[in-house]
Amino acid sequence: MKRDLGLHLKAFNLGKTLFSIGFALFLGAIFLLFLKASPSQVYGVMFDKAFKSFDLVLRRAMVLMMAGLAVAIPMKSGMFNMGGEGQIIAGGLTAAIVGGMDLGLPGGIHMLFALLCAMLVGMLLAGFSALLSLKRNVSEVISTIMMNNILAYIVTWLVMNPFRGSEFSPQTKKVLETARIKGFPEVEFSWGLIFAVVLCMLTWFFLEKTPKGLELKAAGLNPVASRYQGINTARMGRWGMLLGGIAASLGGAFEVLGGAYVYTDDSFLQYGFDGIAIAFMASNNPIGIIITSIFMAMIRIGSLVVSRKTGVSTSFVSVFQGLIITLLVVPSFSDSIFTFFKRIFSRKQKMGEVLA
Repeated sequence: MKRDLGLHLKAFNLGKTLFSIGFALFLGAIFLLFLKASPSQVYGVMFDKAFKSFDLVLRRAMVLMMAGLAVAIPMKSGMFNMGGEGQIIAGGLTAAIVGGMDLGLPGGIHMLFALLCAMLVGMLLAGFSALLSLKRNVSEVISTIMMNNILAYIVTWLVMNPFRGSEFSPQTKKVLETARIKGFPEVEFSWGLIFAVVLCMLTWFFLEKTPKGLELKAAGLNPVASRYQGINTARMGRWGMLLGGIAASLGGAFEVLGGAYVYTDDSFLQYGFDGIAIAFMASNNPIGIIITSIFMAMIRIGSLVVSRKTGVSTSFVSVFQGLIITLLVVPSFSDSIFTFFKRIFSRKQKMGEVLA
């Protein structure tokens, strides 16, 4: 088991990922010099904040892991779920509504019921887009993007009107103690983080070690050959989207039940698109998603103080993040850079041998 896990972590290509991140830091430094800022100061402030607030980083990474899985699992089946953000906010709102109701359920059971309701909502939303794609030939990319906008407006109306729990801000009422995911002493994250990591591990096991998981991957890799082998590719596509919707909704639910204890409008902005970046950065590998989610969370948390302490615009963080993603998701570009530096190094080595 450990050997297989190591091989799949190698397949995630950690070396190339670290090279791309390092090269992005180099390009970011050049950009900062054009802005007449000190790269060492900016990077120092960014990563100092990230490491000092590492519990907050892990809390942010918890949601990002689920957002990454929401994209990676459907892509394994040949589908593209762009509706992660809408599914995350729908899952978060559902968890807040159910968690805030006095249902007479004991602690733990109430929490599980709220999670199940959130999962059901995420599954229905993703399943609707899958149905449109497979039955009506509507691109799931278009339908899930449009669902993001529709859900955002619906959820805003719900939070502002029937489920508003505060006179001063657009938010639901607090989640009851019986529905809360227990936290750890003196840290920001809760058991939701552990659940998210375990789900990533279970997803890896499902995809790599079970017959259904292998069928799902085969359907995405080569649908024609899969159909000849008797695999129902349409069914696998549906399952991929359903599992992706469940993962996304759990991301919102984990944060609401195990961190914020309330749903606030605009709580999960950009999480869906970050999930797409994370899935691509990890090459859709569930183990890699854990690593890339933590790194992405470090950038996000570290950027909170960059503008205040260094005077550099917060737009720099978006540029920096974009550089990393570009280097990671465009293999030919990254390979060309890597090959270029490798050739320079080999030439210098040969020259040194000749001179010696």
